[in-house]
Amino acid sequence: MIVEKFEPFVGQHCETTATGSLLNQLGIHFSEPMLFGLGEGFGFIFWNSKQMGFLFLGGRVKPMGITRNLAVNLKLELEVNETSSLAKAWKRVSETIKVELRGLPPAAGRTSNPATNLLGPDSGPPIRDYSIPFGSDYSGLD
Repeated sequence: MIVEKFEPFVGQHCETTATGSLLNQLGIHFSEPMLFGLGEGFGFIFWNSKQMGFLFLGGRVKPMGITRNLAVNLKLELEVNETSSLAKAWKRVSETIKVELRGLPPAAGRTSNPATNLLGPDSGPPIRDYSIPFGSDYSGLD
């Protein structure tokens, strides 16, 4: 299954790139700085935790914050489905691609902490990454 006429957005940040790709499918075209601004992506955190062993400074909103804020500010409907099951997630992606609601592919997000492998389970905050699957072969996940 393939989403027809998919137009990827080229960007530097995974969330604005994924969201920009979805907006492109709706015929809405913004630059990445504009997506970041309209999505209220700037934030600030100063985190000094004994468990981390180092000072953490951050400068953006929480994961999915840009996308949620863009939906509100552009008066768009946003449906979010979450699961910890890989099989359920890919089944939902596959079903969404089959339906092709208004020609829109689904966005897929994953939360992980790559530092856990190197530094142990309490090594810092999780990392969220995003992608836009515009095709699916679900057959191998049953």
